[in-house]
Amino acid sequence: GCLFFFFKQKTAYEILSGLVGSEMCIRDRKYCGRKFPQNPEEQLYMTIESLYKSWRSPTTTAYLRMNDYTHILGTGLTVQKMVYGKYNDKSGSGVIFTRNPLTGEKGLYGEYLMGTELGQLMGGSVTPKRIENLKITLPNVYDQLEKYGKQLEEHFKDVQHIQFAIENGSLFLLHCKNAKLSPEAAVKTTVDLVNEKTITKRESLSLIHI
Repeated sequence: GCLFFFFKQKTAYEILSGLVGSEMCIRDRKYCGRKFPQNPEEQLYMTIESLYKSWRSPTTTAYLRMNDYTHILGTGLTVQKMVYGKYNDKSGSGVIFTRNPLTGEKGLYGEYLMGTELGQLMGGSVTPKRIENLKITLPNVYDQLEKYGKQLEEHFKDVQHIQFAIENGSLFLLHCKNAKLSPEAAVKTTVDLVNEKTITKRESLSLIHI
């Protein structure tokens, strides 16, 4: 679908008045076959419409079928203020696992970088720091990551892969999913989760894929 943007305080014309923005606007108009909308409310509703159209696309249908998600009846959309991690020197982004995905060792494993958007971090255009360094720079945020990571493990009954952002010293969890683990890590974490009474022995059988 087309790219549309919602701006609360400025119109799209004002935001896209720079060279790069103008080029993007022209490119979108050619792609979409229509003029870029200037009304923020119209931009928002067209974004929502675009999302639901994408749900019915051949690519999405094929992905759902390949991953055995055909039982999912629909999708949802949340509209909210975004946090990018570049607000000030107390802002950043990162990606963590609640346990080491290679060895299964308990404890946060991952990386982060201050003053960086998540897309930059995951795209490899910057050099991140080990998550342990966050204990020094923002210990409260690190403690929150440990706390929420544990809660998510208990809720989903599996090791979690979490994406997060920090804005002005406040933590925002952006996304989480069950982590992909090495065979060694999968066995160790399954045994540990049973011993920690997070899952039962019967539930543990579904976590081991041979």
